[in-house]
Amino acid sequence: MLSATVEPYDRNCLASDITINGQEVGRFGVETRRYLDGFLKPGWNEVQIKTTPLKRKVDCQGLHLSIGLVKQDEENGGEVMSPKLWSFSTHKGWRFEEGEFAHDTGTTTKDVTLSFRILLGDLDKERRKAAEGDYVLNASSGVFNSDAVTGTVQINDHLVTTFFNTDRSLVITPFLNTGKNVVKVISKRVANNTYGSSQGFQIVGPLEANAQKKTLTGPVALTFKSMDGWERVEKTQQLVYKSQPQVDSSEEVLTFEVTSLPK
Repeated sequence: MLSATVEPYDRNCLASDITINGQEVGRFGVETRRYLDGFLKPGWNEVQIKTTPLKRKVDCQGLHLSIGLVKQDEENGGEVMSPKLWSFSTHKGWRFEEGEFAHDTGTTTKDVTLSFRILLGDLDKERRKAAEGDYVLNASSGVFNSDAVTGTVQINDHLVTTFFNTDRSLVITPFLNTGKNVVKVISKRVANNTYGSSQGFQIVGPLEANAQKKTLTGPVALTFKSMDGWERVEKTQQLVYKSQPQVDSSEEVLTFEVTSLPK
C-alpha cells in the first residue's frame, strides 16, 4: 500500500496542501499520514505541494514528506515505509526575517506551489532482491531533501522509475541486453524551487559474492547525475537547461556494455 507520511517535527510553520493528478489529498501538518490508493497511478503522475506560511512570531521549520510502500513491522506491529520512493521538503526557499516569512521568488510572495512530475514504476520489480550476476541501479541524494530536479531513468525501451531525494537500489537486469545498452535520464526541474542539488546514480554489475564484505559487490559500469546539463541562474536561483534555456525538462542519453547476463 502506498502512503504519504510526514516525519515528526514539532515546529511546522508552513501549511502544506497536496494535490496529486488534480485530486486534493489534503493539508499535511505534524505527524500526518494519508494512504494514496486512488491518487497515484502506474506511469506518470503530477504532484503539487502548496506551501503557505502560518502566522508565527518565531522562526521554525516546514515539513519533510515521504511517499512509499508501507507494511506491517513484524517486531512492534506498527507500519514501516520500505522502500521510501520519494521525499519532499516544504521549507526550502522560505526564510524568517524581522518577524515575517519571505521567499526567494520575491518579497511579496504569499504562497509557493512546488510541482513534481514522477513516474511510478513496477513495484514488484522494485522489491526484487539482487543475486549474483545481476546489475543494480544505485541512487543517492547528496543533500537531505533538496534535489532540484526529478530524475527518471529509462533503460533501453523500459521506463524504470523516478528518483527524488532518496537513497534507493533496484535490480535492472530484466531491462538489459547483452552488448550495448542505452540509458536515458529524463530530468524535470521542480517549478518554483530555488534550492537543491543533484541525485547521483551508479549502475553496478555484474554482482559477485564478496566474502570479506559479506555482501554482493561489482564494478561500476556507468555513473551519471540527474542535473547533468543544468545550471542555476544567479539572480533568480531558477534552473535552466544550458543548451535550451527555454525548456523545463531534458533528456541525456548514455550507453554502456554488458558482456553476459544471468540465465
